Amino acid sequence: MKRLFTLSSLFFSIFFLFVGNSLLISSAGVMLESQGVDKITIGVVNAGFFFGAILSAIAAHKVISRVGHIRSFSVFGSSLLLGVLLHTFIPWVEAWIALRVMVGFSYYGLLMVVESWLNEKSDSSIRSRILAFYTALFYVAFCFGLLILGMEEEHEKLFIISAILLSLSLIPVSLTKIKEPLLPPPSRLSLPHLFDIAPLALVGSLVAGVLVGGFFTMAPVFILERGMEVKEVSTFMGIAMAGGFLVQIPMGKFSDSYGRKRAIMLASALAFFSSLLAFFFYERIEVLYGSAFVLGCGIFTLYSLSLARANDRISDRSNVVEVSRSLLFSYGVGSMVAPLLLGGAMEWAGSSGFIGVYLFFSLALWFYASTREIVPKEQRSVYVSVPGSAGDRLPELDPRKEGENSKEWDAP
Repeated sequence: MKRLFTLSSLFFSIFFLFVGNSLLISSAGVMLESQGVDKITIGVVNAGFFFGAILSAIAAHKVISRVGHIRSFSVFGSSLLLGVLLHTFIPWVEAWIALRVMVGFSYYGLLMVVESWLNEKSDSSIRSRILAFYTALFYVAFCFGLLILGMEEEHEKLFIISAILLSLSLIPVSLTKIKEPLLPPPSRLSLPHLFDIAPLALVGSLVAGVLVGGFFTMAPVFILERGMEVKEVSTFMGIAMAGGFLVQIPMGKFSDSYGRKRAIMLASALAFFSSLLAFFFYERIEVLYGSAFVLGCGIFTLYSLSLARANDRISDRSNVVEVSRSLLFSYGVGSMVAPLLLGGAMEWAGSSGFIGVYLFFSLALWFYASTREIVPKEQRSVYVSVPGSAGDRLPELDPRKEGENSKEWDAP
């Protein structure tokens, strides 16, 4: 009963964190676009958030090791709220770049702490269910945030609402007595080694970061550039998230039966054809919404498929966590690059530049996947739905993990 209460409080915190972040990460583009800021600057501002996320993956571990989980929770929470609220007081866009870095670092540091506690309270018998619930919570919470985005007509209030939601995330955990978990040493990031073992997994996670990170940050700018309103932004993004959520089980079964290569090609094809639909029929709102659903079915499965592909290619199950964190890092790099690419493309070619980037990356991934071999069915792991926009400690919940991390990765 005590463990159930603790898990409930952790999930309440994670839910409000996701809702607040959904609103925060999507609203910046809306506000800057309404102020007439150029697309390149909007892209740089949005990239700052993911740059902060990468710094957090590298340095937040040191903060937690020095002061402990409880104090780190307070530090990251306070700095996150400060960074969000300062957006409403500082009018200079250049300063927003630094604020986004601060917010990204604090948000992912906070996720690291909460996920560490979640791991502490989850034994091996329920880890798969905990991870499934975490993933479902991610999609539901982000849709809630997008709903708020569409309902709030005064853009200036969006940061305040986001700060309120993020502050609510701090309360459940603060009222729960949780002992400090042991913090394992940071995992190595060996991207060249991973590329030698599972190149499709690494490329797939990078492209997933570009497509998903670009969706969260620059899709609002794309919709507004098409002459639509914020409500259409909210609906478009919400439908895409719904598609991503509903397709997880069917795509997982498909990939388990026919291989990750074919599944990655299918997801890339869905992203490609949905982009074509948006390019040719953007004036028909029902077609645009349909393309959003298909886009979500494609891009929101790419990271999980890449992770499954990597797990197919490693022989030592104890390396699952290291591989997952390396792919998360690759995903984060793609997410950081995405708004920069999309901002430049949209400044040069308008809203068509946004679609052009999606067409290029989805088609490039399809062609690259087509050149890779299929892993025999008897050598495959299982598909596990994992959101790429997760903290550094979530891989500990992966049910494919067995035993402790080893120091080397073994190629099959």
